[in-house]
Amino acid sequence: MALTRIGLAGLAVMGQNLALNIAEKGFPISVYNRTTSKVDETVQRAKLEGNLPLYGFHDPASFVNSIQKPRVVIMLVKAGAPVDQTIATLAAHLEQGDCIVDGGNEWYENTERREKAMEERGLLYLGMGVSGGEEGARHGPSMMPGGSLEAYQYIEDILLKVSAQVPDSGPCVTYIGKGGSGNFVKMVHNGIEYGDMQLIAEAYDVLKSVGKLTNGELQQVFTEWNKGELLSFLVEITADIFSIKDDQGEGYLVDKVLDKTGMKGTGKWTVQQAAELSVAAPTIEASLDSRFLSGLKDERVAASKIFQGDYSSGETVDKAQLIEDVRKALYASKICSYAQGMNIIKAKSTEKGWGLNLGELARIWKGGCIIRASFLDRIKKAYDRNGELANLLIDPEFAQEIMDRQAAWRRVVCLAINNGVSTPGMSASLAYFDSYRRDRLPANLVQAQRDYFGAHTYERVDMPGSFHTEWVILKKRKRTVRTTPTDEPSKRPYIEGQVSPVTLPDRVEEESPDVFRCLSCFSFFIPTDPMTVPLLPGNTTTVTESQSSTSHVYHSQGTVVKPEHPTVESPSENQADPADSPRTPSLPGMATPGGVTTTTTETNESHVQHSHGTQQLTVDSSSQHQKTTTTVEDNETTTTVTSEKNTTSSKTTTGAPSASPQTSSSTEYFRQDVSEVVTGKMPSGGAIMDPTHPQISYKEVQPDSSNFISSDTHGTSENGSFPSYAIHTPDFKFDSPIATNITQGFTPRGDIPTSSNPQPANPYHVVVPVLGGVNQVAPRQQQRDDWDILKAIVYGGLVESVTSLSVVSAAASSGAKTLDIFILGIANLIGGLPLIFHNITDLRDIRDVDGNDEQVGHYWLQLGKRSKARLHMVMALLSYMVFGLLPPVLYGLSFRESNDQENKMMAVAGASLACIALLALGKAHVHTRTYFKTLMYYLMIAVSSSGLSYVAGVLITRLLVQYGIIEQGGSARSPPGLSLRFAYAAGAESSAWASF
Repeated sequence: MALTRIGLAGLAVMGQNLALNIAEKGFPISVYNRTTSKVDETVQRAKLEGNLPLYGFHDPASFVNSIQKPRVVIMLVKAGAPVDQTIATLAAHLEQGDCIVDGGNEWYENTERREKAMEERGLLYLGMGVSGGEEGARHGPSMMPGGSLEAYQYIEDILLKVSAQVPDSGPCVTYIGKGGSGNFVKMVHNGIEYGDMQLIAEAYDVLKSVGKLTNGELQQVFTEWNKGELLSFLVEITADIFSIKDDQGEGYLVDKVLDKTGMKGTGKWTVQQAAELSVAAPTIEASLDSRFLSGLKDERVAASKIFQGDYSSGETVDKAQLIEDVRKALYASKICSYAQGMNIIKAKSTEKGWGLNLGELARIWKGGCIIRASFLDRIKKAYDRNGELANLLIDPEFAQEIMDRQAAWRRVVCLAINNGVSTPGMSASLAYFDSYRRDRLPANLVQAQRDYFGAHTYERVDMPGSFHTEWVILKKRKRTVRTTPTDEPSKRPYIEGQVSPVTLPDRVEEESPDVFRCLSCFSFFIPTDPMTVPLLPGNTTTVTESQSSTSHVYHSQGTVVKPEHPTVESPSENQADPADSPRTPSLPGMATPGGVTTTTTETNESHVQHSHGTQQLTVDSSSQHQKTTTTVEDNETTTTVTSEKNTTSSKTTTGAPSASPQTSSSTEYFRQDVSEVVTGKMPSGGAIMDPTHPQISYKEVQPDSSNFISSDTHGTSENGSFPSYAIHTPDFKFDSPIATNITQGFTPRGDIPTSSNPQPANPYHVVVPVLGGVNQVAPRQQQRDDWDILKAIVYGGLVESVTSLSVVSAAASSGAKTLDIFILGIANLIGGLPLIFHNITDLRDIRDVDGNDEQVGHYWLQLGKRSKARLHMVMALLSYMVFGLLPPVLYGLSFRESNDQENKMMAVAGASLACIALLALGKAHVHTRTYFKTLMYYLMIAVSSSGLSYVAGVLITRLLVQYGIIEQGGSARSPPGLSLRFAYAAGAESSAWASF
């Protein structure tokens, strides 16, 4: 035999077809495969198709030696390790100057690594992407070779004839470039293919789900589309698919195909490369996400039952108009998909210095490959006109086509959304177009946010350079005491506790630097001194201090002031510098220039309310037997609290509002809620907002006090994070770890009653009774009913039923006598008694929960309360005995006259499976209550285990008979000496069950 021109290793479908294609074009070829049957199959095909010059070899040495020098071997094997193994096998017989061509879908970096390794051994290496599928490989694929130019020149004449031939553009092959460029281009080609297929599928979904087109109508539509601008291989085969009937049933085959799409990885690689290159490819990414979602078939089926409803818009659809709009939307989306793929290739070519010609790539994709389409010729012309085209969308021809179709494009996407039909590919393409065409995006806000929390800087539109802004600066202030001049009244009424004057030392500003820190870790919320956070100008926090455990003050803006932190009013914006205006403490009972006199005495619970107008509120407390009456007239407020312990009367008279820029205060600071520093006017923490507050609507503040939950903690936590506050809406309640106050009428524990507060008809301020030290924790949801006995029965009988059935099945299949089977079943039952006793005892002794909590832990889940352990033990053992005895006893007692083993086994199987079903339903009832799932699960276990046991018994019996260990229909031979020692057992053969 003369030497062949080329060799091919790897004879799967693609390899066989490509080898036959090469032989058909007149090039003698040698073929080799690790599985020799594939070699013989390929040789036989070559003979049947015209005695093609194809020769098969079963070993790599003879295969390599049959090729003329310099040898060229094409590999078509699975990517990854198989490629390295094949290279090692072939390279052992190759010589310097020989060439290896990898024709699979390989990762481009692996190709570059292998090219360098082969170069060190004096071999040439070429990575060549081959597209077109089985049909393309046999009759002419699109080929994308990259790597060694010298290696390409070895086989250029073969590739030019073997590749697809397009009349107006020539062979669909060209040298792509150096390195792994060939495999990279093929990878992106597949990514574009992902997007193209997804867009066609979405067009089909809209036409079928919204337009209600039949498969016959869809076949006509896609056939017509394939005659115009959408002419392509994928549209052509789509039309064919809609015409194929199901040969195994009624209807069309496409409707019987599972909606679950597979993939081999090239689409995922494309999206990963786009991300690494910072190239937007939303259409390709959406197609990949759609394949991921299609794989969640079971989850989607379950979700469809949860989200049931009519998602159709109800609008009448003109079929003809819809078909035309979908055609235009599909074409515009395809342009975006190809544009994204070309941008990925261009970016990688620039990065690696490959110098790829995008127009030439469009040319070789016109024939042979999966994405071949007529408009690829226009893509080639676009890059021929402008080789530096930034994006295919801005080519004048494509730009005009998109503008002509964008209205229909938008109509289709909106129609799909309104009818609940997902079109991720079309929507992503439209969003890509809209983002690319706009001269200004909201990215300015995103960059400002990045600079805000992370000092990442930003650029400006009005000047060059990089900038950073301290968006929030918090400065420390001196803790000084100010006094209000005697000739000016206080701005707002205040209440102060009975505290001794405290002189606070002056602080030197240089001792502590200004506090402003990066918000990315929120550290600026933790100043060095917790008393140094300034109050915002205009904040009107009123002061109170009392020995009461639950005293609160609600001022006109609804802010709750906690007694644990005596407070001071914040200076207004036009106040003088702290150093210029020293302040002195105000003593209890001292009249201030503003005309406010305050008296505070000890009480168990007090509420002081400031308001405007006149209203009266009476609060009765069942826990303290007290009555509170509050009367507000104009600017005078009188509050009286009567209880069994004492009576407190407080009267506050407020004069006209003062225009003075200064206010009076007590002698200490409190920690201002940090959220006010961020949001400005919005109070937070333990705040109840006025209905007239500009950031809350009156609808959000209802007269029912259950709408409000007050927090007793201000500021941030010690680690600097935001505090978590209790939230209460009319329908939902969320518990916060720092919320200790409770709403009216809500009793979290039986030993802590709450008072009932009737509300005024049209309140502007709400008084909420608060009990200190009460942690409001939502009661835990109760477990299911205590089915202790049922749990014990299930625990003892379920597994033993399956085991006993399997033992009887195995014994019966071996041809054992009825007595032997009965004894074997009883022995299995007795042997398992210590084990189940040990399991229950061990389960009881596992202390995986608090000893005081009965309804948690493994023991509770399996058996119930530990206090009933003895009952559980007894019931579980009884269940174990009853259900374990059923199979052997039933086998022995049933069909005694006929002794039909098949009937016996059917009776045993039916009864056992019925018991197992009942026990499985019981288990579902006391646990998850997924009855059907639990029932099928245990029935499948029982059937499979007993069936396998039966088969194993048959096979083992045959094996023992074959080797002469036992006789046909008999039992195993007894060891020497045992037959005499147990001679009494021979009498059993004459017993009632001996013949059964």
